[in-house]
Amino acid sequence: MNIDIALTSLRAMGQQLIAALPRVGAGALILVASAFGARQIRWVVLRGTAGRFGHENLRIAFGRLAYSLTIAICILFAATVSFPSFTIGSLIQLLGVSGVVVGFAFKDIFQNFLAGILILLTNPFSIDDQIEVDKYEGTVVEIQTRATVIRTFDHRQVVIPNSDMFTKAVTVSTAYPSRRMVCDLAVKAPVDIAAAKRVIAAALHAGIEGVKSDPTADVLVVKMAGNCVTLPVLWWSSSRRADYLIVQDRVLGAIGSALQSGRFELA
Repeated sequence: MNIDIALTSLRAMGQQLIAALPRVGAGALILVASAFGARQIRWVVLRGTAGRFGHENLRIAFGRLAYSLTIAICILFAATVSFPSFTIGSLIQLLGVSGVVVGFAFKDIFQNFLAGILILLTNPFSIDDQIEVDKYEGTVVEIQTRATVIRTFDHRQVVIPNSDMFTKAVTVSTAYPSRRMVCDLAVKAPVDIAAAKRVIAAALHAGIEGVKSDPTADVLVVKMAGNCVTLPVLWWSSSRRADYLIVQDRVLGAIGSALQSGRFELA
């Protein structure tokens, strides 16, 4: 008797499974099609918003949002087709029960996602900008919704969570086209300070390639010790690292030659 009941139950379950296969197959096809459809919708959004926003990052945010919404809607539709008893009300009830647990489990993910959306919308920096965060400095390669990817100047890839990018101080070195460079020169005493300044200023204003004419370069006196005089040299050049390092090499080379010709000795 027990065997007959078990066989009857198994037979009923098999029939239900066979009857559900078409619905499950349809749901699977919807999921497969959603991946392709979401990419197409993202492409349409990116193409449709080209040139309409001042920042490229804002277009990326809209494209990713459209992609995510499409995937979420298709998943709900596939679940409804595969399991007719599944409704939006069931989903809301499930989320109400498990929302707290999921919130604690994925707190960092949600925090990084929201920070990424805010970064993309507020646009504090853009792709190809050179930034510094904590001990990392490099060029922004990609701004994702979860993290920001930078390439360091020695060509290493660093993935920084967006929550750090949003809550910590970020130095954007290329926010402006030019930046001021400072180099402290220590000239041995005794020294004619006025003469040393004239020699350095003449070298700075001799038309060194890459040195900006406005604002003008200058040399100051900030410290006089017993055995040397500290003269900070200030000039403006391109804010990109590869450019200002080359200009710095030219400036220091020209100043060094000028001081040597003027018989001034560096400490």
